[in-house]
Order: sequence, then structure tokens, then C-alpha cells
Amino acid sequence: MKESNSFERLASTISQEERASLLKKLKTSEKEEELGQLKPITDEKEYTENSIQELLKNENLFTRIYLFIKSLFTSENVEYVYNDMLLKGRAKSIEKNHPALLNYKEKIFTTGLYNQIYELSLVAHFFKPFINSYEDNRSHFYITLSSIVVPELTKRMDEEANPHNSKMPPEDIISRRSSFSKKIDEIINDISVSEKNTLLITIRAVEWLSAFCDLPFNKILAKFTALPGSDFSLPFENGTKEFALFAKVLSTGTRFPLEMFETFYILQNTKKKIQSQNTTNPESETTAFADTADEEILKDFIEKSSEQIQLIKMYIQAVPVIDIARIAHNNILWQPETLEKGEGWLIQLKSYWKKFFDDTWEQWLISVKKNMLLEQIKNLIGEENYPKLPYKPWAKIESIFSFQFEHSLEFIFAFFKTSYPKHAAVLKEVLLNGDFIQRDNKTEFTDTYNALGQIEKSLHLLNEKLSFKGTYGQAFTKLHHEALITVQGQAKLKALLHSVEGEIKTLVLHFADSCRSMTSLIGGILHEEKNLRYASLKNIAEIWGNKNIEFRNQLHETRVDFLDSLEIIKELDSLSLLETSAKN
Repeated sequence: MKESNSFERLASTISQEERASLLKKLKTSEKEEELGQLKPITDEKEYTENSIQELLKNENLFTRIYLFIKSLFTSENVEYVYNDMLLKGRAKSIEKNHPALLNYKEKIFTTGLYNQIYELSLVAHFFKPFINSYEDNRSHFYITLSSIVVPELTKRMDEEANPHNSKMPPEDIISRRSSFSKKIDEIINDISVSEKNTLLITIRAVEWLSAFCDLPFNKILAKFTALPGSDFSLPFENGTKEFALFAKVLSTGTRFPLEMFETFYILQNTKKKIQSQNTTNPESETTAFADTADEEILKDFIEKSSEQIQLIKMYIQAVPVIDIARIAHNNILWQPETLEKGEGWLIQLKSYWKKFFDDTWEQWLISVKKNMLLEQIKNLIGEENYPKLPYKPWAKIESIFSFQFEHSLEFIFAFFKTSYPKHAAVLKEVLLNGDFIQRDNKTEFTDTYNALGQIEKSLHLLNEKLSFKGTYGQAFTKLHHEALITVQGQAKLKALLHSVEGEIKTLVLHFADSCRSMTSLIGGILHEEKNLRYASLKNIAEIWGNKNIEFRNQLHETRVDFLDSLEIIKELDSLSLLETSAKN
């Protein structure tokens, strides 16, 4: 059986031919560059001076005399009066060109600004789910984006840095793990200058959008007050911190490449695609953009996103964000902080791809270990005779929770269906007719024999409970529907899962203990184990008479099977832990 891996799952979400065709359609607009770009804000009058004093020196003599006289009447220093004059002039310009934003005479921001901020908050609300997806899994964004921008990247990673596709023996691959890391660096360094530029621009865009969505919309809106039937108002000084953040983000220019929106779309839909492939025939599945419906959905999303970007542009045109912040700070020379966007992106890209490789490596190690165990099980039971569990009610909840002991339970089930019946006769012979040298060995053999019988009965009862009509089977069906709807349902389902896992874990431990005990007991009987605690039978040479050699051979084979089963169950338990860890 071919193991699926993360490279394949990534590739299944991206069809280069389909996306190339789609992007060509989307890029037919002559206004694409204009629609996808926010230009940095420049002041009507740039203040390059470092202080109000230096700015004052450049004023004419009449203005300086006027300011001096006014300072005498107001008991304020000249610099304060000058700053106030400049702010007042800037405020009058805003009142004239951007009506209803503020009332400088009363030192308040007004309803017009409240409405503008509220409308802008709706834009942030639109993009927030996509930014949350980005923040929750930046590595997924970087990897998917790089695969979109650089069509050959995923192919090269899959061919040159994917242990699943290596033709070397597993032991050779393990010894060369470090070479895979170097290969990832090499592949990324080979990205062309133009492709790197596109990646940088896109990463800067998503970082800008992330900062935009984090703006304190609700906080600043809550600071506006209004009596019933009156306009909204906010004293200048009450919005200092918030307007500084708005200016920091909105005064910074950025471009919004189509690749960013495409990546958002893929991030939101990959999980759904993978889940669909897990429940249907993979051969019949199409890629992410293989049908017209998906193309239309993506195109619609990009068009709506472009509309939202236009609303941001309209806000910037309607609200002079830097001047609003200056008025709030009462400082004409106030400047916003620099918004950092996408610094160190190449290092991060390499880091995320290496993390992606690490996850793939763990999956590969699991597959190697699984194949080795399958070979052991095949030698013990036979692949063609390996019976599967008839009921696995936890399979329907794999998208919500992982189940830990399936492999172990399935092996024990197969052992009692195939191997154990072959050994039952010889074990019963020892139980009934064996004359143990050490009485304690007789007691332990009897207890272990009975324990194996009890495990077999427990398996039968557990199987009944896991069936569609059983208590566990019915509970899984009921709670699965609840878990898809409510958090309480998820909690109940998780509790049920832990209950079933606990019962199976107990059964597995009892089986391991029985295998360990029976291995030691038979080892003592056949003198195959050097342990003073275990001895042979007084009548070992007499049992089965002239077929005594056959008796000993069968007893030896029984010991080997119990010994192999003990090792297998240990490895299966370890494998389950690895798989659970990989899923989480």
C-alpha cells in the first residue's frame, strides 16, 4: 500500500494549469495595478524640521511678531502658540475638505469620523477569518504561497527532499537526513529574483492586512459618546493611542497581489478538500481548481476582496489619518511609527519548509516502522489471513479526534482469530498433564492460561459494544452529530473516546503481561530461558509419548509466537503514540 504524505496532500490542493488559466482571466483588467495597490500617504505640507523651534525660524518676521504678542496675552510660550496656530490651520483645511470629521473649536471628533471608522471596521471583519487562518498557521501560508508563485518549487521539494520518494534503503535515508536540509536551502536559493520579489510583496501585503485587522476599531468606536438623538463626539485627547495606530498602518503603502487572495482561498478550502478525499475514492477526486464552480468561487472571492481594498482607499481619501493623529496628539510635527512588513521573510520561508520536511520525515518514519511491523505480523499470522476489526466507530470522528489503540486492538483480535487456536491444544496439555518442578510455576501457568481465555472473551464483548447496535457504536453515532454542532457534544465525544481507549488499553496491558508470562514459563519448561524463577516439568520427556519431539516443537513454536507477539504489541503501542503525536 502506498503511503500518502504531506507533499502529496499539498500538491493535491494546487493545479498549476488550472490556476494559470484562472489568473489570466483575472488579470485582464487594465486597472489591476490600481485596484490592488495602496499608495503611501504624503502630507499636504511636509515638515522636515526636527523641532517646532526650527520650524519657527523659517517663518517671516510679521508672523513671528504676531506669535510673540499672542503669547503675551495667552501666557503661553511662543512655540505652543505657533503649534496651535498650525494645528488650527490644518483643522480648518480638514473641516473644509473633509466635512463632519471634527469640530476644532470644541476640540472634538464628530459623527462623520465615527461613521468612517465603523465602515472601515466592516472591511477588517471581512478579512479577519483569512488573517486568523494566516496567524494560526503561518507555515502553511508561506508554503502554499511559495508553491503558487514558484510552480516548480513543490515538484523539486517532492523529488529531491521527500524521503517517501527516495529509492535508497531506509537505513541509508536516515543516515543522510542532514543532506535533505541542505537540499531545501539549495532549492529555495534557486528561486528567481522576480519570483522572490513577488513573494516579498505578497508577504508584506498579508502582514499589512494583519496589522490592519488588529487595529482597535471597537475600542475607538466605544470611546465616542452620544446622547439619544444627538451626534457622536470624541474629545481629541481621548483617542491619542488609537489614532496613532491607525496612522501607523493606513499611512503605509502596499500592493495586494492576486496570489495573496488565491492563497487565502486555498487555506480556507484545503481542509475541506482533504476531508472529502479521505471519505471518497481518491482516484475520482479532482484538484482544487478542476471544476468551474471552484473557479467561479475563487474569482468571486477575489472580486469581493478587491472591493474591500477599494473601501480602504476611500477611507484614506476621506480621512487624513496623519493629521487626525496630529490633532489628537496636539503636535503638528507628530509622525507615525514605521510599520515593519515582511522582514526576514526568506529565512522564515526556509524555516517553514524545513518544519514541513520535519513533519514529512516523521510521517515517513512512521510508514517505515509500520511496514516493518506489517512484515513481522505477516510472518506471524500471514497477510492473507489477517482479519480486520469488524467495527471501528471511531473512524467517523477522525477529523475531530484521533484514536490511539486501533493497531494494537486489531493485532490482538487477529492473534486470537488465527495464531492462538493453533497453540491452544499444546497449552491445554501442559495445563492438564504437566508436572511442574516449581509449584509457583504451575499457579502462574494456570493464571496466565485463564487470563488469555478471559482476554478472548473480553474481545468478543468489546466487539459487540463497538457494533452498530452496541452501546459504544450507538454512542459514537449520536455524539458525532452533536460534536459537529456544539462544544458540549465535542466534550462528550472526547470523554467517550477516552473511555473506549481506557478499556482497550487495559486489554492490551493484560495481553502483554500474558505474553510475557507465557514466554518465560515455556522458556523454563524447554530450558530456553536462564531464569532461576522458572523450571521445567518433571514429566517433560513423557508427554505425548512417542510424539514427544512434536510436543516440544509445538511448545517451542508457541513460545516464539508469544515472544513475537509481545514485541509486536510493544512496537504497535509506540507506533500509535507516534501517529497520535503526528496528527496533533
